[in-house]
Amino acid sequence: MMNLNYLFNVDYYSEFTYSYFKSCNHQIANQKWQVSDLEPIYFTEYSFPLKTIYPGLLIGLGNAHSAGTDFISGDSKSGTEIKLGFTLDFVTGLPVIPGSTIKGVLRSAFKNFPEYIAEKLCFEEKKIKDIENDIFGKDDMGKVIFFDAIPIKPNKDGRLLGLESITPHNKPYDADKSDGGEEYQMNGLKNPIPLTMLKVIPGVSFLFRFGFDSFNDVNISNEQLKNAFKSILIDLGIGAKTNVGFGVLENDDTEISQIKLKQLIAVQSERKVPMQTQTEVGYCKALDCNERTNKKKDGSGYHPYCQKHFLENQRKRGIQ
Repeated sequence: MMNLNYLFNVDYYSEFTYSYFKSCNHQIANQKWQVSDLEPIYFTEYSFPLKTIYPGLLIGLGNAHSAGTDFISGDSKSGTEIKLGFTLDFVTGLPVIPGSTIKGVLRSAFKNFPEYIAEKLCFEEKKIKDIENDIFGKDDMGKVIFFDAIPIKPNKDGRLLGLESITPHNKPYDADKSDGGEEYQMNGLKNPIPLTMLKVIPGVSFLFRFGFDSFNDVNISNEQLKNAFKSILIDLGIGAKTNVGFGVLENDDTEISQIKLKQLIAVQSERKVPMQTQTEVGYCKALDCNERTNKKKDGSGYHPYCQKHFLENQRKRGIQ
């Protein structure tokens, strides 16, 4: 499996022809994904899966991704360029929903719909502002960590991504610029030019993950807050163009998702076993093979795997 982030953001523009774009588009939209045995580095018990429904999910449209027609050769009938950006993980190449996006959607709900939030949390509306500041932070850091949401199950065909087109309306133009006129007209006979973009297709499940600290000022449980987050995301949606149906999510209670969650919990429990630290000699022993592993460059601890197994794991995940 090729890294889709590399294909979409780097290799995509190795040629500036419509036929090459068509080939890349087909490869991106039809690449199948099989869940790896190597799970996310960090998993929390306060997590839940949500599934995309029709028409899908748009994330990262504001990212730059367009060469401009002046630089492209060939006939546009032979292919089309994806002109809008998309968010793909740099390492795995998989589509992800950034934690900052999730935090923004949830905080917006607290700000704009306090009555709705009060009902979900079973609190008085006047206390919602204090809860908001406790969760998201005001003068200091909030007490919730918002991790990126990651895919844990593809659609029934094994795919994650697909193509979508939007057709912007014609903008009005000044009918008499020489006289400084204010009259505007619309050219309703002009053929519209659709824009091609990438989307997460319906039927893909994402795992939303959160880290909670204790709440001293309000009597609210982590489970209560997790359920409220889940309801908000289902009710309001996430990503771009939610006003026309994109970004709508639903519960994923399918058997495979529940099995996957149990596997993730088991893997995370195993990773909580402390490593044998031997700081006096500047290395420690790896979790799986007991071989020597060195300190991380950022000083945050030791690598959990030796170099040999780290490279093997990368190859298994399809990282180039």
